[in-house]
Amino acid sequence: NITHKKLLEEERNLLLSNLSKLNGELKHLTYMASHDFRSPVNNFISLLGMLNTDKINDSEIVEIINMLKLSGDKLQSALNGYLELLKNKYSKEIEKSVNFEEVLINVTDSLNTLIQTSKAKIISEFKVNQIAFNPSYLNSIFLNLISNSIKYSRPGFPPQIKISTSLNEEGVKLIVEDNGLGMDLNKMGNKLFAIKESNFQNYDSKGIGLFLVHSHVSSYGGKIEVFSKPNEGTRFEILFLDSKGI
Repeated sequence: NITHKKLLEEERNLLLSNLSKLNGELKHLTYMASHDFRSPVNNFISLLGMLNTDKINDSEIVEIINMLKLSGDKLQSALNGYLELLKNKYSKEIEKSVNFEEVLINVTDSLNTLIQTSKAKIISEFKVNQIAFNPSYLNSIFLNLISNSIKYSRPGFPPQIKISTSLNEEGVKLIVEDNGLGMDLNKMGNKLFAIKESNFQNYDSKGIGLFLVHSHVSSYGGKIEVFSKPNEGTRFEILFLDSKGI
């Protein structure tokens, strides 16, 4: 029995060591990618800034250039946010009051072209306006859930996305629901939030979006539930525990 316990302890220590090493490598990779992307993004923004739209007579081209500038600024802001996040080692020191409406506006601005081309309709009702949370994490949650709802919409049905917040005895609840393709949760089991586990084989999906959403929520001790059926849409319920909201 003692030998068996020692073996289990050794396996446990080895597993913890490997997980710690992997976590460090992932942080390093993320930092390197975020840092290295800044130069080409800054160059891209500078080149766009050199364009004199006053000399362009085609209003459609001018609009596209302005949208490219906006997208470049958003990308630059996101990269800077990720770097700041890494500098703080993902700690809760960067937790602060975040406004749901402001995050939604920021994300919809980033997805403006996708929203327009898909004719998506986004309805929001924030009974709780603010929450103490990591701003970058909340932005990522909105970005991934909204873009997924548009990406996996049913053919012939323009995406309709409802986003709402409420307060209960456990904390603040965020609900994001759509009228999209839906999922067979029984077939997926516990693979729904697994990294590299695409839930739609015929789509250009890397299976990372929901992994990030789950990671952001669980890192603060929150809970996430999913309700979905094929061709009946999907509903995500995220509970921010012990948060009173504002």
